[in-house]
Amino acid sequence: VSWTVVDMTDIHQVEQLLRTRIKENRGRQREAILVWMETPSNPLCKVTDIGAICDMVNMARKEETDDDDDDEEQMITTVVDSTWAPPCITQPILIGADAVLHSGTKYFGGHSDVLLGLVSCS
Repeated sequence: VSWTVVDMTDIHQVEQLLRTRIKENRGRQREAILVWMETPSNPLCKVTDIGAICDMVNMARKEETDDDDDDEEQMITTVVDSTWAPPCITQPILIGADAVLHSGTKYFGGHSDVLLGLVSCS
């Protein structure tokens, strides 16, 4: 497992890193790529453009499928940690994310009497 921290509010930086990782995977056993977004971020409350990043990932998937000589597909998954934004405010699946995490403890319980986390997938 390897990971790289990137400012998710800088779409160009995210795209450059994604393309670098895809190139690194060519010609060898491919590793899955996970694009993890936390928005709003904790503790800085930076907001990531979920739709723009998901569109970029979908475009990269399509380009890789079109350009690829072998049958092995590059697996790129988008996940949004939406702990600070409840599902009634932010719905990342509808914006294009593959999976979203929500905090049930904060927004569904509200009284510290429930411990719950949710993962929703497209």
